Amino acid sequence: MLALRSQSCRRNPTGLILHCPQRVWGRGAPGCAQARRPFVNRANARHPYLRYNALVAALHELQEQYPTLLSLQSMGKSYEGREILVATVSNHGQEPDSKPAFWVDGNIHATELAPSVACLNFLQRLCGGYGHDPKITDCLDTRTFYVCPRVNPDGAEWALADSPRLIRSSTRPYPPDRLEQEGVVPEDINGDGRVLTMRIPDPDGHWKAFSEDPRLMIRREPDERGPGPYYRLMPEGMVPRWDGVDLKLTKAPQGLDLNRNFPAPWRFESDAEGSGPFPTSEPEVRSLVEFVVAHPNITGGVAFHTYGGFLLRPPSYKSDDQLTRQDLRAFKTIGDRGEELTGYPAFSVFHGFREDPNEFITGAFDDWMFEHLGLFAWTVELWSPLRQAGVIADNYFEWYVDHSRDDDRKMLRWADSLHSQALVDWTPFDHPQLGAIELGGWDTLFTFRNPPPHKVLDEVDPFVDWLVYHARISPLLELRSPKLETVGDGVYKLAVVVQNSGYLPTSVTKWAEQKKLVGEVRSKLTLPAGGLLLSGPLEGRHGQLAGRSHHHSAALGWSVDNSNDRVGLTWVFEAPRGSEVTVEVAHPRAGRASVAVVCCG
Repeated sequence: MLALRSQSCRRNPTGLILHCPQRVWGRGAPGCAQARRPFVNRANARHPYLRYNALVAALHELQEQYPTLLSLQSMGKSYEGREILVATVSNHGQEPDSKPAFWVDGNIHATELAPSVACLNFLQRLCGGYGHDPKITDCLDTRTFYVCPRVNPDGAEWALADSPRLIRSSTRPYPPDRLEQEGVVPEDINGDGRVLTMRIPDPDGHWKAFSEDPRLMIRREPDERGPGPYYRLMPEGMVPRWDGVDLKLTKAPQGLDLNRNFPAPWRFESDAEGSGPFPTSEPEVRSLVEFVVAHPNITGGVAFHTYGGFLLRPPSYKSDDQLTRQDLRAFKTIGDRGEELTGYPAFSVFHGFREDPNEFITGAFDDWMFEHLGLFAWTVELWSPLRQAGVIADNYFEWYVDHSRDDDRKMLRWADSLHSQALVDWTPFDHPQLGAIELGGWDTLFTFRNPPPHKVLDEVDPFVDWLVYHARISPLLELRSPKLETVGDGVYKLAVVVQNSGYLPTSVTKWAEQKKLVGEVRSKLTLPAGGLLLSGPLEGRHGQLAGRSHHHSAALGWSVDNSNDRVGLTWVFEAPRGSEVTVEVAHPRAGRASVAVVCCG
């Protein structure tokens, strides 16, 4: 006779009644009367792009509202000393760090603010959907999310300041030789809270106003001569030490690119601009890397960026033909699902996102996750202004070099459909160095680099389902079919099946299995006092268990469906009648499961 008491990372109802919050971002599950609205930014209740203190307050508000689902911790401090917060989201009835987990982050680049909104929206949808949405409920019962809404709080604070300064990443000055450079320093010079464009009269300028709408500047024709007027265009800013002739854009003293500072495959500054003096030299990147490495239960990751409207995957620096066919197939499956859910095309950085075919990207987050950890990772470039305007661009980078006049008209119509300040009228300004100029043009920070505030939630919300999908396909250990037989006086035989019920193998990638980047499935049998093991190991190692990701999609006669996703374990032991025996299994990425049996025979 078998008495069974089972524990695993399966659904464990807490009895908690989750009331629909008044202040939420998510759409809510069917039957849930949640309103879809952004977090309240107390400085500007209608603006979803939060400054650091408001962002921290919003995260703490979520933690207070959902104490059994969300907890906060700091993974480190930024260059300027701000805490970099990570939200752990899971049913805390089971230890979150023992479950398969998924990493999500945003805003590693200073002006890419929509990713923070995407992360906050995701947190609210997860917490608000628990107990209402079956997939979210199952996901938080069996898996964990680690979400860092703002990896680079210093740079974002500069971008969101009353007088913004727009830089690439960290506010730390680097490299040293940039400190005394001359040229235009982009900044808000008229105090309107925007960094627009300077229109500088110049008979040899390359630009002229579009005859159909003077707000838009277009290039002069190659053979065009005439009275003009013609202009040079430069970002709004001061020109310290200008000599009256040489007008150029200075390279900001803050020349780091945090997404070139990850360890794999890092290159020197001379080969990869912004990469820093050594891998993880920057506190923001080091904090992220240390957090991920300290959580071996992480099975994959998504980093939100802007802009372009793409789902980008590794490798960035080599061809797909250097991937195993199993990993390439899994990448394609995940990307296809992302395309269905978000409408964004999915492709590799190396094959589809290089401005110069002779150059390649190194030191990026997703390459490090795949290369060093053997995890599927993605970079999401949120927001496509071109697609929003109905512009079809075969090559994203080439469009900015050359495009048709019809495309200009589409962009104008799109600008007017957004709001009156997307494309700003040119207004005179007496520049301290340049004299009489005009300020105007595109408000790029909240038109191109990020969606306008009233558009951002619609843009980021479809990613909730894709992120949940990522977690739900991760490996998951379960114990199945426990069977206890009495084979003698006080002698028992116990058999269980260890099953990976996830879509992905316990190693997650074939690369991780080949390079031995992850530990094996382990088992442990715990006998009661007075028990004696007669056969089978008290502790065992069982390699990796397959998932369903490597199987063919055609059910043909030669298809082979091996049961390499499970392993059977058997023990024979002596134990006192009525005593309890426990079997535990664990894997760094596939979680833990346990079953206890009572010797009743």
